[in-house]
Amino acid sequence: LDRFKTINDTFGHDAGDRLLCDTADRLREVLRKGDTVSRYGGDEFNVLVEDIRETEDVSVVAEKIIHSMEPPFSLGGKKHQISPSIGIAIYPEDGLTNEELLKAADRSMYRAKDAGGASYRFSNGRLNLRSLERELLFSGIESGLAREEFSLAYWPLLSLRDGSYIGLSVELVWNHPDLGRLGASRFRRVIEESAWQKEVSELALTMLIQQLTDWSASQVSPTLIFPVRENCLELAYVLHRLQETIPEGSELSLELDERELRDYLDWASENRAEPSIPLGIRNPGTGYLNIQELGTVPLTFLKLGSERCRHLRENPADRSMVQITAGMAHSLNVLCIADGPQTPESATLLLELGCDGYLDSRTEPAFTVAQCLELGWSATERN
Repeated sequence: LDRFKTINDTFGHDAGDRLLCDTADRLREVLRKGDTVSRYGGDEFNVLVEDIRETEDVSVVAEKIIHSMEPPFSLGGKKHQISPSIGIAIYPEDGLTNEELLKAADRSMYRAKDAGGASYRFSNGRLNLRSLERELLFSGIESGLAREEFSLAYWPLLSLRDGSYIGLSVELVWNHPDLGRLGASRFRRVIEESAWQKEVSELALTMLIQQLTDWSASQVSPTLIFPVRENCLELAYVLHRLQETIPEGSELSLELDERELRDYLDWASENRAEPSIPLGIRNPGTGYLNIQELGTVPLTFLKLGSERCRHLRENPADRSMVQITAGMAHSLNVLCIADGPQTPESATLLLELGCDGYLDSRTEPAFTVAQCLELGWSATERN
């Protein structure tokens, strides 16, 4: 706790004890049920955060703790602003034993104190850069919307058999003034945790609908894949807007995971709407749906995420998953596509395993209407 010694010396040990008890209460309120908080001694607390999927989850916990301390504490009849300095160590990168982890976290905590307090630091320098990037992104969302820094980019979907163009995948990008051109994976979690997700959703969908309208007016109708959650959008809002405004003749498919598809089916049931917006499912087989349920929606493709394609040569289980997904796709009479094979060898292996197409992972500029016409995506005559 920053300034704890001053409180103790000025108002006495009773006030210091009261501050520690109030801090413990606030920590218990913001931590998950499975997390453990304990007093370590003096003005220090330990928090054990388990079952984290990615390091960004730890940043979220640290930020919640900092925010929980923002309301002033009442001590000695007066209000006092007390902030925490947080040091973070992650197993096993920063230590294999309790003692090693505590020492690493302690060193990080003092770096947070040296930076002025009310902040957190990782033991790993790379993660500290990532946390600073999060702060930059959080503080820049509002101005980014005002300065029109967000735009859509299009990635080509290619045939594994002959390399011909099948369609395009749409990605929201942020042309950040300090960090450069960022794909949605770099800022999605920040948008979801901010107060600006609705505004970002509205902007992304408005740009998409405008592009579809422009293409329709030019007699162009490329097959488009639009990942919903990856582009920071709320599914219910997307469904509501597209039901009303999607231009006639557009060949747009929403990309969902199985959990999102379950939400889509629940939304259709609640709104007494027949599922009509074409869909593709990313990484099927996670247990939320069965193949019979997939047959009840207007399905256009099944997609294998990059994590399922990265180690095909070394991992027989990944190869089996590709074969199963491809077989499922073909039994449903839809395409099986993969996310960005990194080498010609992995692309060949995907084809051998039954996959039809892949997203080109190289950075590409957004396709214009003229380029689409050049590639043959006309409404009446398409490759």
